[in-house]
Amino acid sequence: MKKEKAVETSSLHGYEVEYPLFNFSFMTNEKRYDLRRQENGAVDKILLQKIFHLSQLTMKNIKLLPREKGVENLSETQIKKALLPAVFVDSGRYAECASGYCVFRLGKSGRVFLKRRKELFYVIAVDTHFDLYKH
Repeated sequence: MKKEKAVETSSLHGYEVEYPLFNFSFMTNEKRYDLRRQENGAVDKILLQKIFHLSQLTMKNIKLLPREKGVENLSETQIKKALLPAVFVDSGRYAECASGYCVFRLGKSGRVFLKRRKELFYVIAVDTHFDLYKH
């Protein structure tokens, strides 16, 4: 007899999450900003280090960091290209997220664009060309 999957609700239900969570399931289809198609493999290591660093901090402490070390907010009108995959919008996740984008820096290697829903950050794009918004 085959076992049924019983995981339909979040295992975090009832717990207050104070540390950030990162989800890579909804990366943009734009080749230039899709981590799966990045030409610069060194970005992977820097991105992992940045996410590891941010994961050690509470959301409250992340908000207190200067934008060079933490996360900055940009309105959607500041972004030069449409990045969101239709599946992200159609699933209802977009409506649950804060307006605009969160961005964190990878030093001179790029910027990471995210949509935020409370403590959950959906990683949408990685800009290694510095051309998604005016710097």
